[in-house]
Amino acid sequence: MSVVRKSIDHPVTIVMVFILICGVAAIFVSQIPVSLNPETDMPMLSVSTTYSGAGPEDVEQNVTKVLENALSSVEGLEKMSSTSAQGSSTINLEFGYDVDLDKAQSEIESDINGVLDSLPDDAETPNVRRFNMSSMPIISLAIKGDRPLKELQQIGEDTIQPQLERIKGVASASVVGGSDEIISVEVSQNRLAAYGLTVTDVASALASQNVLLSGGNIVRGTMEYQIRTHENLSSIDEVKNLAIKTVASDDSGNNRVIRLQDLADIKEGEDDPDRLVYIDGQRGINVQIVKESGSNAVQISRQVHSVLKSINKSLPAGVTVEVLSDDTTLVDSTLKEVYNSAWQGILLAVLILFLYLRNLKATFIIAISIPISILITLLCMYFSGLTLNTISLTGLIMGLGMVVDASIVILDNIYRYRERGTKSRIAALLGSQEMITAITASTLTTLCVFIPIILFRNKLGMMGQLFNDLVFTVCFSLAASLIVAVTIVPVLSGPVMHLETRTQKPVKNPFLKKIDDKLEQFFSAQEQVYKKALEFCLRNRLLIVALVAVILVVSLLYLSSFGLNLFPRSNTDDSLTVNLTFPLGTTTAHTQEVLEDLQANVQQDVKGFKSLILTVGGSGGPFSGNYTNEGSLQIMLPEPKDQTDTPTSIKTKLTPYLESIPGASFSYTAGRQFSSSSAVDVEIRSKDQDASLAAAQEIKRILATELPEVENFSISLEEGSPELLIKIDREKAAMYGFSVSQVAQEVRNAVYGVTAATYNSAGDMIDVVVRLREEDRRTLSDIKSLFLITSAGDKIPISSFVTISNSTAPQQIKRENKERIIHVEGDLPASSKVTSTEMAQQVQKVLDEKYVPRDGVTVSLGGESMDVGTYLPVFILIIAVAIFLVYGVMASQFESFVDPFIIFLSIPLMLIGVVWIYKLTNDSFSLFSMIGIVALAGVVVNNGIVLVDYTNTLRARGYGLFEACSEAGRHRLRPILMSTQTTLLGIMPLALFPGEGTETIQPIAKTMFGGLLVSSIMTLFLTPVLYNLFNSRRERKNVKKERETRNLLKEAAAMKAAEDKETNDGAN
Repeated sequence: MSVVRKSIDHPVTIVMVFILICGVAAIFVSQIPVSLNPETDMPMLSVSTTYSGAGPEDVEQNVTKVLENALSSVEGLEKMSSTSAQGSSTINLEFGYDVDLDKAQSEIESDINGVLDSLPDDAETPNVRRFNMSSMPIISLAIKGDRPLKELQQIGEDTIQPQLERIKGVASASVVGGSDEIISVEVSQNRLAAYGLTVTDVASALASQNVLLSGGNIVRGTMEYQIRTHENLSSIDEVKNLAIKTVASDDSGNNRVIRLQDLADIKEGEDDPDRLVYIDGQRGINVQIVKESGSNAVQISRQVHSVLKSINKSLPAGVTVEVLSDDTTLVDSTLKEVYNSAWQGILLAVLILFLYLRNLKATFIIAISIPISILITLLCMYFSGLTLNTISLTGLIMGLGMVVDASIVILDNIYRYRERGTKSRIAALLGSQEMITAITASTLTTLCVFIPIILFRNKLGMMGQLFNDLVFTVCFSLAASLIVAVTIVPVLSGPVMHLETRTQKPVKNPFLKKIDDKLEQFFSAQEQVYKKALEFCLRNRLLIVALVAVILVVSLLYLSSFGLNLFPRSNTDDSLTVNLTFPLGTTTAHTQEVLEDLQANVQQDVKGFKSLILTVGGSGGPFSGNYTNEGSLQIMLPEPKDQTDTPTSIKTKLTPYLESIPGASFSYTAGRQFSSSSAVDVEIRSKDQDASLAAAQEIKRILATELPEVENFSISLEEGSPELLIKIDREKAAMYGFSVSQVAQEVRNAVYGVTAATYNSAGDMIDVVVRLREEDRRTLSDIKSLFLITSAGDKIPISSFVTISNSTAPQQIKRENKERIIHVEGDLPASSKVTSTEMAQQVQKVLDEKYVPRDGVTVSLGGESMDVGTYLPVFILIIAVAIFLVYGVMASQFESFVDPFIIFLSIPLMLIGVVWIYKLTNDSFSLFSMIGIVALAGVVVNNGIVLVDYTNTLRARGYGLFEACSEAGRHRLRPILMSTQTTLLGIMPLALFPGEGTETIQPIAKTMFGGLLVSSIMTLFLTPVLYNLFNSRRERKNVKKERETRNLLKEAAAMKAAEDKETNDGAN
């Protein structure tokens, strides 16, 4: 028994099952996680190693290279990049998306253990970590008040942080900003000299005061006692009164105790912060909220906003915590735009259906199939662990038009049976069974095109991860639409609602009847005009085929000239960050002064911003000091639809001012991009770092001059920072009994400082930091006057065995695949019509004409254009496999190699529409557009399947070839137009009228819109023509065979008549 018959025989059961499914789906839909983009797992591991006090070159030679050699053979490794900086090494390992990272991490840890003995003794054990996209903060809060910064930080840690971390879905709420409390011991160089001490001696004396040591056990009577010495500092007074040294005070032999307060100024203070952060002009404390993987960011945001009300009530007077930035506002606003596009598409589709059918019951049946299919799709998404994001919702919109195709074809056929007077139950059964093969095949062909994307998604890298959600969403929606079309649509049309046509229920209202008659006349005339045009095409088959071929060739020539972007570009964001970089060595004060001037400029010229976050400096690691030459100003904006000044307009206003700042380079950060690759990326490789840097600077100058449309030019390696290089005469130092490490350690302790001890203050462990007073460590002569004490007690200035010279040192050394590399990078603005592949050609041309190659320096292009070159062949393979699968499904359906080939020839026609819609709108082509082409390969054949299937049905009923092609086209015109227009109108809002934030997904919808529009029109004419052309020979053979058969029958009849005559004559 067929599914259709079984459904019609049990209408109440079917209706109740769908009500139950929709009810369950409605409950779970609200629990689907919401995010801006799909959650992706980056197949990346990092190995970080701390090597205190070592410069970048030492770190590279003694740590980075050793680890790179050990890790280069890890299975599945695709790319290895490293950064060697002052005191730290970081190696990033990128793997294929099909690699088991747990296994890879175990192998890496094993390889590292094998080379631990080859690392320097001072280097810490390398730490292996996995990259987690979910670890990025989604909400940033600001704690403000008329209290000291330390007190605000304490309030954040003790009061605000615990309450936020209790919210379901919050992984962590980190309090950042401010400074750690320390006990600053600033030693006088003169007093050290007077008492024969060094900074290292003072630090050692302090370090010996905190003791926790077991001394074994003793037995007293029947009890055994553990011996333990536990001494630690518990107050600042104890620190001040510590005995550092005992000296003879006079001839009487009495000793005098030298205490720490005799040598140094001791006070409570704050450690120098890595960065200075100002929120709207005031030093502030931030709370950064990170969500758990798979949790709903939008729901977390709502709960945070709700909890903040109660938190603010519990805070001390004058202290408040406010939302500084919330990534979910952009998520919310972008998804609203996608929702609006979806609802507009649904309403337009329903309107088209009503105009064609002019029947409330029929329109209701189709309209109700849309939310049912969507709810079933969302339920499948929930149980599959998918999130609601821009990509999955794009899949839902793509499926939106398709989900009604099957229902329209079924309903239209049922409607025609009812117009002939067939009873509703029989009409539902016959109308559905007659078309079930065609709609199943058309659904399968659409599903087939997405199978290769799943099969090859690991080869598409990040893009394959992104489109995973889209593919499964479309597949779920198509499967749901097929189930709905063969079950609930026949049930509602037949036994439940008894679908009526004008035959059963004529329109009685004169006004409505007049409108109905006019519309019917219009659609009938439409069919007749189409039939005449089709018959003209059928009589001029070769002319039509040649004309279409010429249009296709011209379109393909245009397509071959298109450039490609990896991803669509967008400037839509709720913040804009201006990054400023000055020459290395620039002081914090100067950097801050310029940034404050920039902030004043923004306050004067930019309209509608919410807040400003000014950041001075950035830490390169615990031992590298501060990057005092860097800073940024983050401009927080309302959600896109409420913005007065957008990121683009702000850039226009600020660029002239930024260009006028002497010695500063600047860049902007705005727009949520999918890729980290730059549109322009010139890779310079050489063993000579100076030669590479000189080449990079020359290339940057050339490109900035020749390609003004490129913005944010930068070099990944800056010129060396100024330094005082201390060179130790090992022989002289050894004569005094000093080692190289002793000399270096004394200089470091005296100038940078050393954490000598800690003391417990009300449960908080506070560092005691020892160094020279600021006035004793300002100048070069201060450094030279540092001294060490020999074993005989003599003070020896380090100037006796060291030389100090001016030099520069690289800030960091970058390597890729075990080679030193420097990148010259630049971006294209979102408004640019130049694609990354076109720009790569321009860059190569400029380099060929203007750049003079240097010996030992290799220059090549990378970035987006290289990624496009990697992924494009995979997409071509996906399209080829998809087309083959579509052909296989059709061949199986028709049990013919010819009929599916006729339909197959309609696939290239989609490229005509794709090319011209991009040509007319002057938009850039991207690999997102390729996804639209893949989807089209399965969609555009659906109309052809319906036409060819019905033509075969008519021929089986005895129609001639010409008549069958003509009548099949006329009969199928209305359902084809309905299904095509509902699909087009479903995606039209997103394709042609995208809202703010949806620019990145628009190319998918635009590609489908243009391709489907043109291919549908051409299919209506070309498919019958090709069918006629391919079957005309068979038709002639059949006609000839029929003629021969008729002649044979005539001859047989004549012979029979002659025999009968002879028999009769003989009898007479």
